[in-house]
Amino acid sequence: EMAKVVTLKDLEAQNERNDNANSRPTSQPFPNIWGSAPKPSTMSSRPYANLDDEYEVQTRGQFQFSYIGVDGRQHTVQRNENPGMAEMCCLNCCPCFVPPMCSPDKKNQYIDALKSFTFVISVIEIILLIVAVSMGGIVSMKDNPTLGPSAAPLITLGAKDVPLMQRGEVWRFICPIVLHAGFIHLAFNMFAQIRFGLSLERKWGLVKFIGLYVLSGIGGVCLSSITSPYSIGVGASGAIMGLMGGFIAETLCTWEITNPQTRRLNLIQGVIIVGITMAFSTIPYVDFGAHLGGFLVGAIIGGIYFAKHSHLQYVHRFGLYIGGAVLTLYFIACIVVIYVRPLTPQ
Repeated sequence: EMAKVVTLKDLEAQNERNDNANSRPTSQPFPNIWGSAPKPSTMSSRPYANLDDEYEVQTRGQFQFSYIGVDGRQHTVQRNENPGMAEMCCLNCCPCFVPPMCSPDKKNQYIDALKSFTFVISVIEIILLIVAVSMGGIVSMKDNPTLGPSAAPLITLGAKDVPLMQRGEVWRFICPIVLHAGFIHLAFNMFAQIRFGLSLERKWGLVKFIGLYVLSGIGGVCLSSITSPYSIGVGASGAIMGLMGGFIAETLCTWEITNPQTRRLNLIQGVIIVGITMAFSTIPYVDFGAHLGGFLVGAIIGGIYFAKHSHLQYVHRFGLYIGGAVLTLYFIACIVVIYVRPLTPQ
């Protein structure tokens, strides 16, 4: 009987020790949030009844969202109502839709945008299209579906023409970047260039942006001269695709130091834009080679710029040298093919 009593006391003491151990905090991956919840009988039917009126007025009905402004910088605004899907699309496409239209902040955005390389190069492209139209007029939509001039004035202004390039007119590697076939062509490129170019120029800096933009445009002209040697080529789309290639390269190189949600959205956005553009590049009057070449060069240069931020050790250490070697080989191969391959008269 005595041994049995002692055993029961030992069991009670052991149970008490177990209860105390279970009450201590543990390092569980998912905390027990339900155990700390108050009982339903103790919860108020008005959970915000004890908040002071000032806090309630400041937070009630306020929605905060961010957008890329006209100047390419990120801005945050508060609204009394949550913008709908259609309004958000307008805000993302054109920041001018964000009220108030003529506020001091919006005026400063416009002034900063006017000082950018993106704006200057866009103005040059508009002027050159007007010059081309004044030289040759606007031909029928059958001959030029982009609502622009014939090929003659574009060739005069420096469009891609491989036979003339083979004769030594090397300026035709860069002049096509600022020329456009028509007003529809120009409108599409201006929208993409200003919408993405302004923000990337502010983010990367002027020197890096100009280097990537110009070299991507030249890279697009080079590959276009190989894939479409008998066609006249113009447009900034190769340079714009280079910006998207650099953007994707930056996203991948800075993957480990970027907010998870931001990096996923950036990658999805870049891949979708590039995919849609390349899909449309297969239709007539669209230069697939220029788009692909610009994207490849932009991605390589982006890798050179941002390899130092990569978490992969070999990319961090050798990305600059590998990227430089690949970029050099790309241009050498293109130049050799362009100038060595004979063209038969068409």
